[in-house]
Amino acid sequence: MPKGINFNYAEVEELLNVFEVTTVDEAKRVSGFLLSQGSFGSRLTPGEAEMARNHPLVSLQEEKSRYWYVENEVGEIIGVNGVKEDEHKNSGYTGAFLAVSRKYRKKGIARRLFDIMLDFIREKKGRYLLIDTSDREEYETIRLFLQSRGFLQVGYFPDHYYQGEGTYWYYKKMNDN
Repeated sequence: MPKGINFNYAEVEELLNVFEVTTVDEAKRVSGFLLSQGSFGSRLTPGEAEMARNHPLVSLQEEKSRYWYVENEVGEIIGVNGVKEDEHKNSGYTGAFLAVSRKYRKKGIARRLFDIMLDFIREKKGRYLLIDTSDREEYETIRLFLQSRGFLQVGYFPDHYYQGEGTYWYYKKMNDN
């Protein structure tokens, strides 16, 4: 993907740019966004925080991991998406993070980042994509989004993130595009 692809949905009144993370500085900025207030609907687990802090940088050395971010007109990161090959190294992928600043939600930004990620997985001849997300009410939008994109709910684990906060797992076979 070339750097700086512009997009402007009708829902967004400013020009936004999508970038692939290719430098250490970009990886650090993406980590800062993921760890900031307002990037997620709930607090990160210690493992998620560690991954947000480290994986964007690590992904620079991994052929089958990528992060993309969206900047607004003044250069602020307002959205991030990441993906990585799963631990089995069998051409299966897991979603790393998908987060959009509260101010910019429901404007097509997550959809654009998601499409870029799916194209990357197809390019790498990925077999499937597995995504987990919280069962909290704030995450209902992403669950509905995944279902609308052909993902099947394949698991539910109560009290997974924290006591009282479970996780749904969604699966998409990539040759069913």
